[in-house]
Amino acid sequence: MMKKICVLITSVFMLFLILLPQKKIQAFDWQIETVDNTAADVGKYTSIAIDSLGNIHISYFDDTNDNLKYAYYDGLSWQLALVDVGGGVNNVGKYGSIAVDSLNRPHISYYDETDDDLKYAYHDGSWQISIADDGGGVNDVGKYASIVVDSLNLPHISYFDETNDDLKYTYHDVSWQTSVADDGGGVNNVGKYNSLKLDSSELPHISYYDDTDDNLKYTYYDGSWQDVVVDSEDDTGRYTSLSLDSLDNPHISYYYFTRGDLKYAYHDGSLWNLAIIDDGGDDFGGGYTSLALDIYDQPQISYIRWVVNWTDGDLKYAYCNDSTWSTEIVDDIGSVGNYSSLALNSSHISYNDSTEGALKYAYADIYSPVTTADPAGATYTEVQTVTLSAVDTESEVDATYYTTDGPAPTTGSSVYSTPLEISETTTLKFFSVDNAGNEESINTEEYIINIPTPTDTTEDYAGGELKIKDIELDKTYHNTKNNTDFYFYRKPTRKFSVRKKLYIKILRKSAYKKAFKRRKAFKTHYKLKLNVGKAKKATWPNVKKRMKYKVALRYTDAQLTKKKSIKEKNLRLYIKDRKKLWRGPYTVYQNKTTNTLKFKIRNYKLTSELASTNRTFSPTFYFRNLKKVRFVIATKKAFKKNYPFNLADQNNYDFE
Repeated sequence: MMKKICVLITSVFMLFLILLPQKKIQAFDWQIETVDNTAADVGKYTSIAIDSLGNIHISYFDDTNDNLKYAYYDGLSWQLALVDVGGGVNNVGKYGSIAVDSLNRPHISYYDETDDDLKYAYHDGSWQISIADDGGGVNDVGKYASIVVDSLNLPHISYFDETNDDLKYTYHDVSWQTSVADDGGGVNNVGKYNSLKLDSSELPHISYYDDTDDNLKYTYYDGSWQDVVVDSEDDTGRYTSLSLDSLDNPHISYYYFTRGDLKYAYHDGSLWNLAIIDDGGDDFGGGYTSLALDIYDQPQISYIRWVVNWTDGDLKYAYCNDSTWSTEIVDDIGSVGNYSSLALNSSHISYNDSTEGALKYAYADIYSPVTTADPAGATYTEVQTVTLSAVDTESEVDATYYTTDGPAPTTGSSVYSTPLEISETTTLKFFSVDNAGNEESINTEEYIINIPTPTDTTEDYAGGELKIKDIELDKTYHNTKNNTDFYFYRKPTRKFSVRKKLYIKILRKSAYKKAFKRRKAFKTHYKLKLNVGKAKKATWPNVKKRMKYKVALRYTDAQLTKKKSIKEKNLRLYIKDRKKLWRGPYTVYQNKTTNTLKFKIRNYKLTSELASTNRTFSPTFYFRNLKKVRFVIATKKAFKKNYPFNLADQNNYDFE
C-alpha cells in the first residue's frame, strides 16, 4: 500500500517523520454515554477491549464500595456485573486491565490493595478468581498491571513490585511463571505505568517509567530481557501505553511531566524517533495516555488535558490527518478524562467522569469508506461496464460521487447508482462518503478503449449458405437475395473439423459499430447457417500453444486375432510424434456391460462404440505444433517385436 509521511514540527524537537498510509481521517462526531453511575464514585482505573463480534468490554473500579466491576455492551444495552468484592472486606480492583480472548471471554488483571497481591479473573460462564502473585506473602505486588492473552488464550501480565521497586512479568502455563523483567540495576525504582504487548512470536514487550532517573524505558524478551532508555529528557515517561505494529516495531505514548506535554516515541527498526504531539499550551496535556494502532499501523491516542493545576480535565484525542498530527476535544463537560483507555475498530474510549463519579464511554466512526472499480482501469478492445463498490466497516455508505474526464469530484458531482458504460478512453474519478461524514480520498482509474475498426469492403453472394473456407474475416457480405449485410467481426481460433454444421454469430453492418458501445446489441444478432461439409481427417493450424483435437482410429478384429493368445484386455495404445518418440503404452479398457472401449491417457478418458467386426476410436489428444503423428494398437509384447499389429489403413495422420 502506498504510504504518506506524517510530519510534526515542535519548538523543541526536530522534524518528526512517521510513514503512514494514504487514509483520510477528519474531525469526528463523538457519541458519549454514561455506562455506570450507580454509586457515588465509580469508573476509575478503566480498561477497554473489543471482541470479535465488535462488542465492548470494560473493567473498572468502584471506589465507593472498593470492588472490581465489569461492563459489557451486548449490541443493545450495557450489562453491569460485580467481578470481585474482596470477600466484603478487601479493597480490590485498582490498576485493572482487561483483554478478550479468541472465544470472546474477558480476562482481567488487578490489584488487591488490602493483601498487596496481583489478582486475576476470567469469565467462562462465571467469574473465576485467583491470585497471580502474592509477593511471597510479604512483598507488595500488583500495581500498574497490564494484561494480554496469547493465541492459546493464556494470560500474560506485567506489573510493579513496590517492595523491591522492580518491573515484573508473569504468565500462566499450568501454573504462574514469574520473572523480574527489570530490577533497575538493584538501585533504581522501575516499573510504574507499565504497558504490555506480545509480538508476532508471542514474546513480551513492555514500556514503563524509571522513577529514579525520571526516564521512559522499554524492554523486550528474546531469551533474556533487553531494556533500553527511550527518552531521558527531564522528567518524562509516566502514563505509558505501548502498541506493536505489523513489523513488531514498538510505538509508545507517554506524559512529559516537566512541561505537561503528550509525547510519542516510535522505533523504525533502526532508531527511536521522538515527538511532542500536544504541548498543552498553558495547560497540562498528556496524562492517562492510551495508544492504539489501526490496521494501517497508524497511531491514535486518547489522553487527558488537565487545567487549573490538575483539578479540571478534558478528554482529548490525537490522530494524524492528511500528513499532519491533529488533536481534538472528545468531552469537556465537567472534569473528565481520567483513566482513559482506547480500543480501535472504530474509536472506542472508556474514561472516568470525576465530576459525576461515573464510568463514561465515547465512540466515533473514524474511518472513511473504501471504493473499488470493477474492472480496474487498463487497455481494452471492447466496451467496459464498470461497477463501483463501496465498503464501510462501521457506518453505512451514504453516497458515491464520480466524474468522467472532468475535475476531481465533490459532493456536488454525479451520484453513482448504476454501472457505467465506458465506450471510449476515459479517466474515471470517484470517492464515497459514509453516514458519519467520513470522506474517502479520491480514486482514479484510466480506461483506454481501442476497438478494431471494421473494413468497408463488401462481397456479394446470392444467399443460402456459405462454406467456411469461403469466409474472409473483417469483410462485409451482402446477401442479394434479401438485401441484408453481414460482417464477420470475430476471428476463429482454429480451423473447423469433424463437424457437419456450424453456426456463427454475426451482426448486421448497421448494428456492428453500435455493438461495442452497447453490449446489449449483441443480444439482437442474427445467425447465419454455414455448411462446412464432412472432414475426412482432423485439422488444426500450425500454432505454438497446446490445443485439443479429435482423431478417428479404426481396426478390425481380424487384425488383432492373428495369435489366439491376444486378449483385448492386454491391448495398449502407442503414439509417435514428430520427434519420432513413442509415447505410451496407454491402457485400453473394455466395458462389456455398455459395449465400449476406453483409453485412459493421463487424465483424459476416451470412449468409442464397439462393433462385432469393426472398431472405431475417437480419442482426444493434446499436442504442440505437430506435422505428423502415428497411432498403433497392439499388445505390449507385440509392440516390442516391431509392432506388427497396426491400424487397418497402416498410414500416418497428417495435420495441416
